[in-house]
Amino acid sequence: MKITKRQLRRIIRESYMKERYAEIENAILSVLWDNPGIGGLELVQRVSMGDSEEVFSMLDILLEEGEVVFNEEEDQWSLSDMGNYYDEQRGFKS
Repeated sequence: MKITKRQLRRIIRESYMKERYAEIENAILSVLWDNPGIGGLELVQRVSMGDSEEVFSMLDILLEEGEVVFNEEEDQWSLSDMGNYYDEQRGFKS
């Protein structure tokens, strides 16, 4: 099977985006672990992985999956179950 340059670029781009979103997810989980109840803008600033849209997109995904909770009235983000995320090496499950 022959792969065209266009297909190869798409594969590389998809792979990069998966890695990028995993990094953003881990950064979000780390910040929320240390700062439960943090505001959205402060969370984005602390994650500081570039585009705020990427961070908010990942927060939306995590919210849909039930990984995080959001108090809309207070603008507070928290982990839904903090015991599930932390491991011995300070790493977060992805």
